[in-house]
Amino acid sequence: MAARNRMNPDPERAAKAAIRKAWTRGAAAYDHDAGHGLATPAVKRAWTTALQESLGTGPFELLDVGTGTGLLAVLAALLGHRVTGIDLTAAMLRHARQRAVHANVRVEWREADATALPFADSSFDAVISRHVLWTMTDPQRAFREWIRVARPGGRIVWFDGLKSGTTRHAVRQRAAKIIRRLQREPDHVSDHSYPPEAVAALPLHELRTTEPVAALLRELGVTDVSFRLLPEVARAEREGQSLAKRLAGPDPRYAGAFVVSAEMKEQGAR
Repeated sequence: MAARNRMNPDPERAAKAAIRKAWTRGAAAYDHDAGHGLATPAVKRAWTTALQESLGTGPFELLDVGTGTGLLAVLAALLGHRVTGIDLTAAMLRHARQRAVHANVRVEWREADATALPFADSSFDAVISRHVLWTMTDPQRAFREWIRVARPGGRIVWFDGLKSGTTRHAVRQRAAKIIRRLQREPDHVSDHSYPPEAVAALPLHELRTTEPVAALLRELGVTDVSFRLLPEVARAEREGQSLAKRLAGPDPRYAGAFVVSAEMKEQGAR
């Protein structure tokens, strides 16, 4: 039995191990990739505005899940929120700590799994994430955990991307790769690419609309959820980028949010 388990590991555990390895490998270059870091003041302003509009008036006790290099966590701390940031990968957290030091803000950092949070029920006024939902092996379980640690009346807010799926976008991606090779520009996406078996374990990896997210939330009793596109973020992220990066993307950004009710928490606990 033990030999068989070694030959056929649990797919979810194997996927998470591959994901952790990918982000350990790609942590140093993460913020240099288009759509990840704060390349210009305009990008910082756009993300700060998106965060303010999604959270409302604070300050809040706030959890940033899958914090990565801490971009959203540090922006939230600069807005006056009391922030805890968690990530699956220690290498990413090292960069997050450096970001907080440079910004002169205090954030509590923890290495943890977004689907198995090490916090008591109703610990936070808000739970936020950025570029995380697509990489969840079990996004419904992730939402259940985020609801569990949020207080009734608190908000769950996430920012993610949608794949355009158009022929025009595919052509632009191919052109960007050619230009990178000709100009010998680093392709930072390859630094954190997932192996095919890990990608196959991600149900929201190729999301083109928000309906699959809305559907899994309805199963958790969440019906009053809002979605909005963030064209101002995408526009700011394109400014100041190289030709290859402008051609390649980023993908359209969207924000999702809902308010946690006592009924949701009861249903999630079942």
